[in-house]
Amino acid sequence: MKQEYDSRKTDICQVSGVFKSNGYPFPTGCTILDYGGGKCDKNINYMAQKGCQVIVYDPFNRSQEYNERTFDIFNNSDVQFITCNNVLNVIKEEEIIIDIIKTISELAQMKNATAIFTFHYGNRTGIGTPTERGWQRNNKISWYYDLISSLNCFAVVKKTKNMIICLPPTALSGKRTNRPKKNTLFNLNVRNMF
Repeated sequence: MKQEYDSRKTDICQVSGVFKSNGYPFPTGCTILDYGGGKCDKNINYMAQKGCQVIVYDPFNRSQEYNERTFDIFNNSDVQFITCNNVLNVIKEEEIIIDIIKTISELAQMKNATAIFTFHYGNRTGIGTPTERGWQRNNKISWYYDLISSLNCFAVVKKTKNMIICLPPTALSGKRTNRPKKNTLFNLNVRNMF
């Protein structure tokens, strides 16, 4: 399924709130996969100053070659966190949102990584509308929390004021799933979604 409104224009080239001082307390030296991280390198550069490596996967704003390099780094690094910042709220189709959540869950299980979702809430009416940049769902965080919780693909789902933090089932056992095979990012329904 393809998105009716693609996400090419939704990157506003600023550091995502999750990385700022009032966001998540990422430890120095960690590696973060920024899923849907946009075209700009502001998150990469900002977190590098804090001693963290951010790798970006974005099927709309990065080339396939770039995304494959991201996968190689993902495959060969100890990724501790996966962020999905202001991505789900610009997608009209709930089926695609569900696919992305499930994909992030699978990636988190491969690395025993914490997944963090953040959102722009728009006008909070729950009524989606087209925008000059694409689409805005206008959902409150509780809508996303209920959806993620209902999918049962994370062992722990915690909602804060401005983010949803999820732990994969592997976090409870401390074990990781098998090492991902080549091009797993593309095989987990991602390539077919866009």
